Amino acid sequence: SHPTGDKITLSFDLIVDRGIVEAYFDKGAYSQFIKRVAVPDAKKGFRFAGRAEVDSLEIFTLDSIWK
Repeated sequence: SHPTGDKITLSFDLIVDRGIVEAYFDKGAYSQFIKRVAVPDAKKGFRFAGRAEVDSLEIFTLDSIWK
C-alpha cells in the first residue's frame, strides 16, 4: 500500500469461483479466502463497507482447468 495524506492506494485482485472467493491485496502481500454460497434468487452481488475510489478496473474470464 502507498499512503498519501488520508488515502491509501493498493492493488486488489478478486477471483470469484463457484465455491470460493479469493482476494489478494498488494500483489499477494495479504490474502483472504471466503466460502461462497450461491443463493438462487439473489438480486444483489458483493457489497463492501466503507468508501473507495477505483482508479482502474479490468475484468477477465478464466478458462476452466477441467476442460
